[in-house]
Amino acid sequence: MTIYFFVVLGFVYENRQKVICNKVNISISDEDMNKFLGKEDIFKVLDKYKLKMIGMPIDSINTFLAEELINKSRAVRTTSAYITIDGKLNIEVEQRRPILRVTNQKLQNYYLDETGQLLPMLKQYASYTLIANGYISEPFDVTVERNIFPSRKDTIIMPNIIYDLYRVSKFISNDDFWRSQIVQLYVNNNREIELVPRVGSQTIIFGQSDDLDNKFRKLKAMYRAFNEIGWNQYKTINLKFKDQVICTKR
Repeated sequence: MTIYFFVVLGFVYENRQKVICNKVNISISDEDMNKFLGKEDIFKVLDKYKLKMIGMPIDSINTFLAEELINKSRAVRTTSAYITIDGKLNIEVEQRRPILRVTNQKLQNYYLDETGQLLPMLKQYASYTLIANGYISEPFDVTVERNIFPSRKDTIIMPNIIYDLYRVSKFISNDDFWRSQIVQLYVNNNREIELVPRVGSQTIIFGQSDDLDNKFRKLKAMYRAFNEIGWNQYKTINLKFKDQVICTKR
């Protein structure tokens, strides 16, 4: 059995050396929702670094190098490249999932993804996400790759409005109900977050990103009440204070 095993192994290795790469299959996660990357972008990376694939013996193709080069794109989270025995090179790309598009006071636009990574705007592609604007003074340098976390731990580089926007937008993006109800975050001149709803014209003062669960629980209770009394009774809804909601009538 041992001899048979090594004979078969040698036969497979010898045949593998003769297999030529005949096709490159590229798949991109969430391609319909987040259009940061297209398959043509991946091919451009391979061409740029002169990584010849089609027509090459599969044993000569460096899949690890292909992964490393594709991962240099800031829109890419992870890449997996592997070859099948029938000569197909498969490249599976997971692109980053933005949860917020930010416009600061300098009119710089950028995305914030679910891991806290700041991403530049791409002219050819866009992603439909929650929007944040207003008194956001924090600049964004598109030439520097930056995450609001210095590591995987929940320790932020600096406590600022970007961190608050990240926490609120992540909560909304993970909740089906609020994802359908809230369309924008606005930072007022007191550096407090206001929620802009899809329905109604109320100003919802959220404050900072503390006590998220309780604040959204209180707001949902108000939404139930609005179904009974109507949506235009109040001008402002203030969620900042613990265990209460302060509303101002029109």
